Amino acid sequence: MSRKSGKKINKLDNPESYNVGIYIRTARVLKDVDVIQYQKERVEEYCVQLGLHIKEVYIDAGIDEFAKDKPAYKKMIQDIIEKKINLIVTANLLRIARNKNELIEIVNLQNELGFRTLLSDSREEIQINNVNTDGISEFIEENDIEF
Repeated sequence: MSRKSGKKINKLDNPESYNVGIYIRTARVLKDVDVIQYQKERVEEYCVQLGLHIKEVYIDAGIDEFAKDKPAYKKMIQDIIEKKINLIVTANLLRIARNKNELIEIVNLQNELGFRTLLSDSREEIQINNVNTDGISEFIEENDIEF
């Protein structure tokens, strides 16, 4: 693997060049806590700190982590393909990928389409250049990810 995701992102060159899509996912909707609003506020705060313009917010609420049908995720990927957005910002890796296959999928798309993915909680960027089993396994191990 050429590079792990540990690159801290506290400033972006030319933030105005990014059309940002925020991705929010939660498996459960709790009565007492608005998890979606909490995630959204944290991610939006990070975008403001970076000087980014949020073009779209994609929310999959109450979507089980193993669900194949994530409508907002699918729309976000379609918007990336159509060049409507070129930067995804999400709270953490487990919002966007809940297993190794989903991580491989997003990294393949990222490398193919040239968009970026930032994680607001850790202030890091997902960067994996070697998308093979060893590269993904190394990334998971180096970043202490537990699916």
